[in-house]
Amino acid sequence: MRACRALIVAAVTFIFAAPSFGAEETYMAVMLNGVKIGSAFSSRQAQGGRVTHTESMSIKLMRGQTPLDISIAISSEETEDGKPISFEAQQDLGLSRMSTKGVIGADGMLDVVVNSPESTQNRRMPWPKGALLSEGLRLQARRHGLTEGVSYQTKMYDPSTMVAMNMTVTIGAKEQVDLLGRVVQLVKVIAVCGEGPLAGTTTINWCDDNYDILKSRIEMGGMMLDMISCDKTFALSPSQDSDYFDSLLVSSPQPISKQELTSALKYTIRPRNDATLSIINTGNQKVEALADGGMIVTVTPARPPSGQSLPLGDLNKELIEATRPNEYMQSDHEAVADLARQAIAGATDAAQAAMKIEQFVHEYITTKDLSVGYATAAEVVASRQGDCTEHAVLAGAMCRSVGIPARLVAGVAYTPAFASRLEIFVPHMWVQVNINGQWMDIDPALGFDSGHIAIAWSNGEAVSFLSLSRMLGNYRIEQVEAP
Repeated sequence: MRACRALIVAAVTFIFAAPSFGAEETYMAVMLNGVKIGSAFSSRQAQGGRVTHTESMSIKLMRGQTPLDISIAISSEETEDGKPISFEAQQDLGLSRMSTKGVIGADGMLDVVVNSPESTQNRRMPWPKGALLSEGLRLQARRHGLTEGVSYQTKMYDPSTMVAMNMTVTIGAKEQVDLLGRVVQLVKVIAVCGEGPLAGTTTINWCDDNYDILKSRIEMGGMMLDMISCDKTFALSPSQDSDYFDSLLVSSPQPISKQELTSALKYTIRPRNDATLSIINTGNQKVEALADGGMIVTVTPARPPSGQSLPLGDLNKELIEATRPNEYMQSDHEAVADLARQAIAGATDAAQAAMKIEQFVHEYITTKDLSVGYATAAEVVASRQGDCTEHAVLAGAMCRSVGIPARLVAGVAYTPAFASRLEIFVPHMWVQVNINGQWMDIDPALGFDSGHIAIAWSNGEAVSFLSLSRMLGNYRIEQVEAP
């Protein structure tokens, strides 16, 4: 039940990739809700007509007594006028380790090699038109200046996720900013992602007159992640324990019995602090918007409908994409495909195959713990370790491997007790499969019931779970009843 760890990974990735205007060398402390959880470092070197930006971040999170160490390192090479040449990214998310190397050719094509301990993927694709790396972003910022009210569009490419994000950058006023006890006057710069699952995700940067960012902030799910400029000694000093999970739990207004969870339930959900609710419709979940900004969500624990044979035919573009492998759901990996074939042995249709995969993954992952950040399907096959995210990634990849369109879904799930809390909804991740034209839920970690409320879906990229930030910690469940 740790979909929020994917959210933390996504937030770290997003704030780390956000427009950087560039000092030659900077150390930063990484703070979560005012508690130091790690450090970041960036440098810029110009030589021989080329500019290299190097950035690294290391953080430590706690869930009770279980530590989770996350590190990200990115380097990019560009011409002195900001034209992208190449990049490298390395991510260590506990059990999961991934490296990405990309080269942009003169023909405008991007050749990428993605390595994880269990697989190597080679990809070739067009470089996104107008996308910029660190030096390009830095030069663009200098061209626009720091006059209050200036606003411009940019396209930021994140090497760690291989995603190009359209951003609106707006220059704000100068204001006094506390840099861990040192108060300085800085310009506020707001960068807002404009489309896709990250639409509305905002990073606030405070920079000096040299365009050096001295503080960055992203808020998500009631949590505040900051990077603050400081000296090297403090940046590299030991981190403090930070249990970030409790703020994401949502109390149930009443106990829900096991019997009630087997039938449809209707939830009345209302926002906190003027937040905007965003909850998806699915084959198992219907959403009705209320005039006051609240929502009524009805969840029916129906199983996928039978009768559709494998392989599925006549899929539209969306569903074809949902059968393809990607960096996390490696459905073309030999070990993943072998498990999928084992799991569906004897299945007579797509629904039965999906449910066999659900049960197979539940039994296959034998070490169910919190020490994994966000592993790929192939890594889960090898380790047989993880929590709900690893169950979902592996099951989704196995479904795709046998031709069943699958995606990951994140939301909350009811439990009568969690840690010291009773009658609580906790962040959770599971799988949706498309059968007979409907996205239906399966949950290899817990089994699907009406205690699941789906908030957002993803193809597996950790950064896409930032869309959860508009919900987690920003709503309350007022009523639970039979429809």
